[in-house]
Amino acid sequence: MSLPYPSAPAQSESRSVLAIPAFRKLWRAMAFSSFGDWLGLLASTALAQQLAGGDYAKANFAIAGVFIVRLLPAVILGPFAGVIADRFDRRKLMVVCDILRFGLYLSIPIVGNYFWLYTASILVEIVTLFWSPAKEASVPNLVPKSKLESANQVSLLAAYGTAPLAAIVFSTLALFMGAINAALGNTTQASAADVALFERNKFSSLCADSLAIERNTNRVK
Repeated sequence: MSLPYPSAPAQSESRSVLAIPAFRKLWRAMAFSSFGDWLGLLASTALAQQLAGGDYAKANFAIAGVFIVRLLPAVILGPFAGVIADRFDRRKLMVVCDILRFGLYLSIPIVGNYFWLYTASILVEIVTLFWSPAKEASVPNLVPKSKLESANQVSLLAAYGTAPLAAIVFSTLALFMGAINAALGNTTQASAADVALFERNKFSSLCADSLAIERNTNRVK
């Protein structure tokens, strides 16, 4: 017996819901943010391995630590974050959260040690716990009820469909980082993890910009 799974929205349904300007701007912000989050996760694990200095056992524990600290805030604060997020203006909260994540990701390669890698990762996840409920609660206010299912489906596409793209970008950076350093004449070698963390911030900025444009949170009739 096979388990049920959500089907992808029909192309016409996707176009229909994305034709709503307010939702399209939110969807674009979600896509930018999700792509940046996947890129940030890959970069964080790569940096954890890099900081191990070639010690295989230490690298394994370090990478596991990245995943543990990313899951820990949801276990502790998950039930309360949504309640707190509902007390604030959703659009402003999402913009502020993306700015905070921008600063945290930017600081990781600058500080460059395990303590701050884990501390910043925890703080990023705490901020994301407030961003996500605000995003989820915004969708029903931007699309009519008849299109809510399609809106949720294309939102999932933005959240998880960007993961392979992030993997391709990070793999490309890792593959060509040596040539890029040589071409730029860098005396301090930048790693793919460093560049990816900086690139992730561009998508936080794009996400914040997209959200800042949209002020209409009234329900579509």
